[in-house]
Amino acid sequence: MKLNERIIFSLLHFLSYIARRMNPSERIIWAQKIGGFAFHYIPVRKSMALKNISKAFPEKSLKWKILLLKKCYAFVLEQFLFFLGFPESFEQTNIEVQNKSVVDKAIRKKKGVLYISGHFGFWECIVAWFGKQNYPMTGVAHIQKNKGAHQFFTKKREWSGIKHVFRYDSMNKMNNVLDRGEILGLVSDQDAKGRGVFVRFFNILSSTPKGAARFFQRKGSIPVFGVCSKEGHNKFLIKFSDIPKNSLKNTKTFTQAYTQLLENEIRIHPEQYFWWHNRWKTPPPN
Repeated sequence: MKLNERIIFSLLHFLSYIARRMNPSERIIWAQKIGGFAFHYIPVRKSMALKNISKAFPEKSLKWKILLLKKCYAFVLEQFLFFLGFPESFEQTNIEVQNKSVVDKAIRKKKGVLYISGHFGFWECIVAWFGKQNYPMTGVAHIQKNKGAHQFFTKKREWSGIKHVFRYDSMNKMNNVLDRGEILGLVSDQDAKGRGVFVRFFNILSSTPKGAARFFQRKGSIPVFGVCSKEGHNKFLIKFSDIPKNSLKNTKTFTQAYTQLLENEIRIHPEQYFWWHNRWKTPPPN
């Protein structure tokens, strides 16, 4: 690694050392302090996040939207400290699991499982839960530009037993996961440019990745939607859902179905969504 990459790797390890010694209350306090500072003094993509919130909730007042955004800053910092605190932070959690049978039933069919989610709630918590429950999970992830950060984040996620493949890896690696009857994890809520299928997200046509639908069509693997939301102080709810069978007929209806499930969760906890993505970057065709 280059010098700057080694510095980032060492810095992340140092922050992890601190986070691993925090209890849940301390993580919340520091997340609010750092999140508040970032909200006021680090405006990177702040306008983008506020613009997205305004599109999703046009009926809400500006005061409500700004307050929501401030809560989002604190929430994303809390999750980051939670992630840095692995494994101790995970072991401190109180987790309730709803509809675990959906995953177990899908696994038993031995066709492979497509776990579909978005950048909502404590998504790092649910990934760690899969690993600690000994589910054979392989997540599809982005390669970090900084090699130090990439190495740190990869090892940090894999402590629980999950594995990784990376976007732009050979498709054979992803197909092999499903061929073995294992779980392939897909986070499918970012703008997919001209390659995506346009479905409604908060009633706005949004370019959305086709990957989950294409894997289903080619492999016949079982799709499962899941999220992990924070429901109270150190209380988390992991919830799984089937993709309705009448939605599996084509790429658009399939993608619309899980996108709607994600939107439903966001409407319950809008402060737990990552609004900084340029979600509606690509305009729909005429």
